[in-house]
Formats: sequence, C-alpha cells, structure tokens
Amino acid sequence: MAEPNGHPTALNPAAWLLILWSLGFGGLSVFWACGGTWLADKVSEQAQQMAADRVWWFMLLLWLTAALKLGYGVRALAITRAWGRVFPRWLLLLGGWGAGLATLGYGAVQLALSLPVYTGAVEYANAPDRETLWWHVFVWQPVWIAGGLLVLTATLTYQIQSGRSRARAE
Repeated sequence: MAEPNGHPTALNPAAWLLILWSLGFGGLSVFWACGGTWLADKVSEQAQQMAADRVWWFMLLLWLTAALKLGYGVRALAITRAWGRVFPRWLLLLGGWGAGLATLGYGAVQLALSLPVYTGAVEYANAPDRETLWWHVFVWQPVWIAGGLLVLTATLTYQIQSGRSRARAE
C-alpha cells in the first residue's frame, strides 16, 4: 500500500487531532500571555487578575505553558512528516510516552482533586466558587486528559507504523 507523502507514518489521525488540540489549547495560553482575559476567570479569579495586571512571572508562566502546549503539535508533526526523521525513533517514542503519561496524569489528578470539592463530598476552605469548579471538572481537566490520550494514541500509532516500515526496510 502506498504511504501518504511517501512517509510511513503520515496517516496518524490521533496526531492530526493532537495538532488541533495543541493549536486551540496553546493558542489560548498565547492569548492570555498577550493580555487577553477571555475565560481566564474560568481558571481562577487570581489568574484573571494576574493576566490583566501583566504580573511578570505569571506572563512568563503563560508563555512557557503556551510553548509546551504548542510543542505537542510540533512533535505530532514530527511523527507524521518526513522532516521528523532527523530525530531518532527512540527519542520520539520516549518523548511521546513520557509527555502522554504526564499530561494524562496531570488531568486525572486535577480532576480527582476537583470533583469531590465540586460535588460537596469534600470541604475545602480555599475552594474556588462553584462555577469555576464546574469549568475545572467539565472543561479544563477533561481537555488535559484528552490531550494526554491523543499523545498516547498518536505515539502508539507511530510506534506500530514506524516499526512496520523498519521491518520492511530490513
């Protein structure tokens, strides 16, 4: 079977969805780092205030977060495009499995911490208001979990496809 663009791993739907995830989620961090505050109050009132006040260390954190999120998309391109062959296969696999597990774990832990507070099963004195908690339980943490699952699925697909092409080459 012919491979798209002559590259054995170009057909990786999870990688292409990860690129969209990366652009959307990373783009939001860029927006906040550039001074936008839309949805920042859904993270926390403090985040919205620090974004509006342009607190230097928070701006740095937003730019680093944006770079991380957009980096997921670059890695997804690397495993689907011929130029990605400049990176050793083991490095792309290690980075994918590591980033995927870390991202999935981050979202799952944050969801596990937020959900009991949202449902009222756990009292927490410094808990955000109910609307902000709703955004964490039903939007932010699921987005992180989805990103982690996309990284892991794209990595598994890459591992299988690149392994097949290596076997054919031998």
